[in-house]
Amino acid sequence: MENIIPLICETAKAAGKLALERRKNFEDVRVFSKETPADLVTDVDREVERFIVERLKKATPEFGFIGEEYGVTEGSSGWAYCIDPIDGTTSYVHGSPVFCVSIGVLKEDEFYAGAVYAPQLDELYYAEKGKGAFLNGTPIHASKCRSLGEALCATGFGCIRAGKEKNNLEYFVKIVPQLQEIRRTGSAAFDICQVAAGRFDGYWEFYLHQYDIAAGAIIAMEAGALFTDVNGEKEYLEKGLVCAAPGVHPLLCRELH
Repeated sequence: MENIIPLICETAKAAGKLALERRKNFEDVRVFSKETPADLVTDVDREVERFIVERLKKATPEFGFIGEEYGVTEGSSGWAYCIDPIDGTTSYVHGSPVFCVSIGVLKEDEFYAGAVYAPQLDELYYAEKGKGAFLNGTPIHASKCRSLGEALCATGFGCIRAGKEKNNLEYFVKIVPQLQEIRRTGSAAFDICQVAAGRFDGYWEFYLHQYDIAAGAIIAMEAGALFTDVNGEKEYLEKGLVCAAPGVHPLLCRELH
């Protein structure tokens, strides 16, 4: 779709600046718990999502919306935005720089375009189907790593935050001793983009939501990373996500069975 990348990139950057501005007076920010005490949301998450929706709706009124805070709004075109206004809310609350605004574009439920902006780092990742992936205007590519022993990977524990009985700890204990190193940023969108940029060689996590992955997915795939569930299929939300360099992806999938 013409001009979709400038639209979502400019919107993501403006939304990120809004989030940063609000954090300057953090004593005025209200913090709430969702389903569990560890699952945080702030009034800034909600304010930023409203800002994004209002801006995008003016430009493309026929699009639907899938947002973390305000749910689903049907559109009339088969196109939809998938929005996580602050991915990494816990980091945002604690003053960590690793949080981001994530705006994905779906065409008939397929990943089409995405923009992920980490405002405190001033890093803008974006991609459109068939046109490559970029970080601040420079093309990015997945790494050429081919072994777990040389791999820097990332993971997350949304499963624990959600209070799931079956969680990632058993896989973490199994996989980490085989890696060169592991990282934990607290933002699925950011982790996926690090794989796209070749900074991480792989990432896995369970119990993610569509708004967590929609923008990062197309960025990773356009950068040459593999983006599947643990079985190499597309049931990312039900079976768990593996996003990795082509040489690492099958190795991670094997360990996650």
